[in-house]
Amino acid sequence: MKAVKAFITFDDFYSRAEWVAGVPSSSKIRPEEDLNVLASLEDSYLPVTLFIPGKTVEKFPEEIRHVAHKHEVACHGYEHENMRELSFGQQRLVVSKSLTAIKEMIGQIPVGWRSPYFSANENTYRILSQFGFQYVSDYTSNCLFCCFKILEQLIFGAGTSQIRHLKNTCLINVEVTTPDDYQAYYMKKLSPDKTTSLWKRKLRFASKFGGLFVLCLHPWVEIENPLRLRALSEFLAFAKSQEGVEFIKPKDLIKDDLHSGKPSQNSMRKSVAL
Repeated sequence: MKAVKAFITFDDFYSRAEWVAGVPSSSKIRPEEDLNVLASLEDSYLPVTLFIPGKTVEKFPEEIRHVAHKHEVACHGYEHENMRELSFGQQRLVVSKSLTAIKEMIGQIPVGWRSPYFSANENTYRILSQFGFQYVSDYTSNCLFCCFKILEQLIFGAGTSQIRHLKNTCLINVEVTTPDDYQAYYMKKLSPDKTTSLWKRKLRFASKFGGLFVLCLHPWVEIENPLRLRALSEFLAFAKSQEGVEFIKPKDLIKDDLHSGKPSQNSMRKSVAL
């Protein structure tokens, strides 16, 4: 077994599910239930990163300040915008408003970004780099690069991690490694058991080759069905029991990676052509 850095991340904390097409209209903001999801993880002493739209931070500043004492808060657009649909100037405004909201409302300077709908493009990364962000957490969009990773694993018997420097920026991509819960439950129509079985296979694969395991969740997705929360708790218990799996926050990994002066033992630095 190889060492694995594992990350539990939530998108849209305290945010309206109506921002995402195809979600039942009955899904509303239920702050106390979002907190219950976090509380179940805190009982397991697992660090969490919350990617939150700036407008949500402005609407619930006290609540976000409360969770920010224990968890990392990172940017997720301002109103959950599709970044690919925006011009360079419009994207820059979204990034600025999202960053300002977190700085002014909770008194922290976020270093991480996840694009709503994983919709980043070259302009997005250029702007984030200019604003001083240190990492993004998106899916890799370069199909040729994905094929290269698979071939590398087959030929050399070892996989590469998903932490990679984005070309022509100062950003690192802590790549999401599994289908998120929205994809699993609303797009693939999987059951909770089948979803967590898929996550377990992904984690076993990461343990075999080494690298990162990044899980993307949404509180409102988990809340819709109690069986999903139960399955999530069972999966996290399984993950904690695996030898060599360490749960940390992306900003902590980035801190080590940026200041080590050499590639981390558990990560390989690569440039991704955007």
